[in-house]
Amino acid sequence: MTATEDWSDPSYGIRRTSLISQLKENRLPLEAMIERNLKGRYKNSIIGTVWNLLMPVFLTLAIWLVFSEIKLYSQIENYWFYLAIGMFTMTAMNNSIKGRSFYNNMNYIKKTSVPRWIAVLADALTQLIILVISYVLLMIVALIAGIQLGIIAILFLPIELVLIFVMSLGCSFFFSTLNVLYNDIGHIMSIISRIAVWLTPVFFSLDSAGPVLKTVASYNPFTYFIETLHQSVCYSSIPDPGVLWGASILAIAFLCLGWALFKRYEMELAEMI
Repeated sequence: MTATEDWSDPSYGIRRTSLISQLKENRLPLEAMIERNLKGRYKNSIIGTVWNLLMPVFLTLAIWLVFSEIKLYSQIENYWFYLAIGMFTMTAMNNSIKGRSFYNNMNYIKKTSVPRWIAVLADALTQLIILVISYVLLMIVALIAGIQLGIIAILFLPIELVLIFVMSLGCSFFFSTLNVLYNDIGHIMSIISRIAVWLTPVFFSLDSAGPVLKTVASYNPFTYFIETLHQSVCYSSIPDPGVLWGASILAIAFLCLGWALFKRYEMELAEMI
């Protein structure tokens, strides 16, 4: 932060009205929040942020070892790869529905005039960074294991990452605001986030699911995002247009809904936390 930038200045972060201008003005606090998010969980660790790299490595290797040696799910080729994609993606998206963005950045919300939405953006970008790292490491292990990654996976993965980010950002705006208004929401969504993993085609495929599970999974919004990844990355096929459009519509809808709720209570958040 330069000598002319004071985050505690009441006019800081609200001198301009456009989001782009606010983002430019608040680049430093945004970077600080992301850095704190990446380092905070390993604050007292000797190797610190290196754990952000090691954790997906260890998890990928464990999944590879177990599910390539134990043929628990022979219907899906390279099941460990199928499973890892779903697990990494759901972990990132689940964090967005726990509604912790404002509480995680409470000091910025209560003690500075940094726009409140910067805190939500920082959390969403943190999860995106971790997800990208996980994907890269997963692809490396997949290549070592002899899995061929087609051009379709390379072309569609950036699109799918954008959709996941937009969906996560919208969910984070919505549930983080709701959690400030009603404290029980955070506890409820923490439970739902765990259940959602089992009701999304992470451990199973829609084709093999029974009628009840298939119906529930079909109404699960996260299913659209997981399915587009499975289709393009696991099977090297162009995602079904209906599924891809469904993911796009859901991402935009949740972002609009989350943003609308956030703007409704934006000025009251600091007092309510």
